[in-house]
Amino acid sequence: MRSVQLGRFFPRPFADEALFSVIQRVVLTHGGGKDKRIVSALFGSRSLQFCSQFPSVIPHLKGQSNIPCDSWITEHTVLPIYRLFTPQKRYESALDALKVGKGNHVFKALGITASREKLTPIAKYCPQCAQADEKNSGLAYWHIGHQLPGLTHCVFHNERLSVMCLSRKKFDVWPIVSDSKSIKAPEGSEAERHLSLLINESFILGKTVGLIPDLYERYFSRLIARGFTTSCGHLRLQQLRTEMSAFWQGLSYHPCFKDALSTQHSLPFPSNLFAYQDACHSPIKHLLLIGFLFGDIATLMSFPNTSERVKKCPPVTKVRKPEADIEATIVDALTSGLSLRKVSEKFRVSIGFVKKVAVIHKIELDLRPQKIFRPEQDEIIDKLALGYPTQDIAKQCHCSIGAIETILSQHPDIVELRADTRKLRKRERMRLSLLTTINELQSPRRNDIKLKNGTAYMWLYKHDKVWLYDHLPAQIPRCYRRSKI
Repeated sequence: MRSVQLGRFFPRPFADEALFSVIQRVVLTHGGGKDKRIVSALFGSRSLQFCSQFPSVIPHLKGQSNIPCDSWITEHTVLPIYRLFTPQKRYESALDALKVGKGNHVFKALGITASREKLTPIAKYCPQCAQADEKNSGLAYWHIGHQLPGLTHCVFHNERLSVMCLSRKKFDVWPIVSDSKSIKAPEGSEAERHLSLLINESFILGKTVGLIPDLYERYFSRLIARGFTTSCGHLRLQQLRTEMSAFWQGLSYHPCFKDALSTQHSLPFPSNLFAYQDACHSPIKHLLLIGFLFGDIATLMSFPNTSERVKKCPPVTKVRKPEADIEATIVDALTSGLSLRKVSEKFRVSIGFVKKVAVIHKIELDLRPQKIFRPEQDEIIDKLALGYPTQDIAKQCHCSIGAIETILSQHPDIVELRADTRKLRKRERMRLSLLTTINELQSPRRNDIKLKNGTAYMWLYKHDKVWLYDHLPAQIPRCYRRSKI
């Protein structure tokens, strides 16, 4: 379908207006209540994303409005918030993707989980801003500055933002305008307002400023000055994490904060920030650290980069407890009876290191033989042929399950025999289970048996149908099946 060109009839976007808000105004102005028709007529498709963080409609808007793509992206999407902390090539890749309508590629370029966008989209607004917009512009519209990820408060009115659900198909949802009497007083913690100010600051700066120069060097300089490094130049990461959590305590409920401080990650924040400096991290993580160390971004950018002091604090590549603490915990684990492999997995160290600690502290280990000789191998083969579980054989022969499975893989005939043996054993269990069920029922009927023991019934139906029909009660004639007789 060819799109209709509005040209000079395309409405000019308001200051700070979200892109999807502009689309809504276009549809309402020219659609006459027929949303699908006007969307198809304007953009040649009904499947384009309008209310996503990174909408795919931008190249179509350029053709309709004669406004450059760069202007649409910078002034009417949330992309600038990522610019201060994203490597230049990654940011340019995201920018180019938006220009050609590949919104999904932006999530990959910026390292964002796109699955969150599959949820029902929401829009945030400030009731006081909505009231002012209606007075000055004749319409309360959606501000892009309110849609920034993690933002909870309007930075102009110091008021918590209200939230509304949007529809991907309807274009009639707008901010609710409240009169002056119903405007709520400021609420929320000081930490929420502080973070909102930081998010807004990074968004404004991101429109004109690129990646902050020497970002991590400035971090390290400040960390040294605040006493978060040892005499050897290593970061006191646990102390930093504890004090940051206390500083941002008012954000404990905040989804972005909970995700950043989550212990589910293999390398929790802020350790991952320093360990992978070339990766794309959420702006929220950077802003949490900046707020704690500097207060705001302006202070960060003016902070002197004392390169000589920074050299004493090299980038963190691995996060580990001091070696003495690790050794102590490993000794406790070994003496409690944990195996070498379990200890290795628990503390994320090599088995060789665990053995070294055991030797230093004179801990006796129940080590498996390094080589299985012919007599032991023959014994293992016999047990495998008899159907013994590999776990039991490993315990009896004092070797690993992997070694048993290696021997088994060298004898495909035994593998087939074990499979047949397991099937025969299961068949006998299922037969016995079904016979028990039949005996428990006073007047067994096929359907009653199936309802009471569906597992055995269906397995035998698939693998042993002849035996099943031989032992089931006689089939009731069709004309009597609904009768209770």
